[in-house]
Amino acid sequence: MACVDHGLRPEAPAECAFVATICAGLAVPCATLPIKLGEGNTLEQARKARYAALRDWALNRDVDTIATGHQLDDQVETFFMRLARGSGLHGLAGIRASTLVAGPDIRILRPLLGFRRAELEQVVAEAGIDPVRDPSNENVAFDRIRIRRKLAEFDLVSHEAIAATVANLADAEDAVAWASRKNQEENLSGDRTEMRYRSGAPKLIAGLAVMHAVSQVGRTTTLGPAMEVVDSLMRGEQVNLAGVLASVEGEEWVFRPEPPRRGG
Repeated sequence: MACVDHGLRPEAPAECAFVATICAGLAVPCATLPIKLGEGNTLEQARKARYAALRDWALNRDVDTIATGHQLDDQVETFFMRLARGSGLHGLAGIRASTLVAGPDIRILRPLLGFRRAELEQVVAEAGIDPVRDPSNENVAFDRIRIRRKLAEFDLVSHEAIAATVANLADAEDAVAWASRKNQEENLSGDRTEMRYRSGAPKLIAGLAVMHAVSQVGRTTTLGPAMEVVDSLMRGEQVNLAGVLASVEGEEWVFRPEPPRRGG
């Protein structure tokens, strides 16, 4: 067992000690992992640092799987947060029941995604445990908390129905990933000096191929800019992205390193 202290509240060390006490009563070892956050969005930095700490903790113990406590309410809140930001398929596919942590292959399992928060609170109460209440869960400065409060008033669609939609979107994302791999195997070739792509696939599949080609020849890029390159290439225009010059030659899209700029 591991408990992460994000260093955001003075109460956190005592809360981790509370978790360790419960674990000790169950004869389960528990480690407290203090972390420091980088600059930027607090919640995003906390997420990155948390998983990095858990990954290192697992590797040091030859553990290849970590289980987290994400539950159904987290899934629904995440869906609406990403919907509000205009996320694409990857974002709307939500929290996966099983994923890999970046770096060495440590699998993250989320076995509680099918349970509501209230159900889990009841289990804790019946076990005679008075849970710690994180005051940040009442802080409306966070998008998640504002969405949580709105969802409490929204009864037109059940959490279970939204979760089913998220699961369908996750299946769709898996299908796109499969089609993308097949498309790139058949239509994308080359090396770091030049990549060639035989166009003709649906726009999203083409965008994924462009993202891969640009990242191979130049610098790593993301899907949004790659989709803009697709639009330009479909119009027959030459375009630059991440150190790569993309152009159209016959039925192929060609990606080469940008030529050096002339001094002057």
